[in-house]
Amino acid sequence: MLLALAIVAIGFGRTQLMAIIGLTAGLWLLFSAIREPIARLRAGNRLSAGVLGMALAHFGVGVLVIGVTGVESYKIERDVAMRPGDTAEVGGYQFTFRSSRNISGPNYSGVEGEFEIRRHDRPVTTLHPQKRVYRVQQNPMTEAGITVGWTRDLFVAMGEDLGTGAWSVRIQYKPLIRYIWVGALIMAIGGLLATADRRYRTAKARETAPQAAGAPAGETA
Repeated sequence: MLLALAIVAIGFGRTQLMAIIGLTAGLWLLFSAIREPIARLRAGNRLSAGVLGMALAHFGVGVLVIGVTGVESYKIERDVAMRPGDTAEVGGYQFTFRSSRNISGPNYSGVEGEFEIRRHDRPVTTLHPQKRVYRVQQNPMTEAGITVGWTRDLFVAMGEDLGTGAWSVRIQYKPLIRYIWVGALIMAIGGLLATADRRYRTAKARETAPQAAGAPAGETA
């Protein structure tokens, strides 16, 4: 728990009880997952596919728990009205609305915004969210601008035209969301690896053999 508290305090700057609990559970799963394989190796035993797959699956659960904890505890969503030149700060990042321009695609027309993102006065990236109207259906669609990273994802979406150059803008900051998908992927790989263990196939064959052997006798009876 002390490690979780230190990570929360240093990484996010503020502590939350649920974040500490979730992070503690995730870290416990990570350490528990690698403890048994390490113990087996130290004892001179080989790691079977079943043991390695199970450890990998539990490690993936720990990664997923950490990702869910970060997103649910520290995500930020803001809806703001912005004109070109305006800046909004979300999650320690500065989002500056630089400009907007009309665009036209093969089956749509719309408006594209340009948002510069900075952190500690250093440029991070530039996003170009779009508000499209498709000619056939005449339905407005929002194409969000997204930048991804191992510690956070940032989203910018343009909403309604408020007139005089102003737009309603939704900005989202989602920390550790990448770990949710990585954890699920690790779990899937672990499950596939565990099913490849020959011991499971041998046990299955032993279970089906008596049934197959007894089938003819049942039919003649």
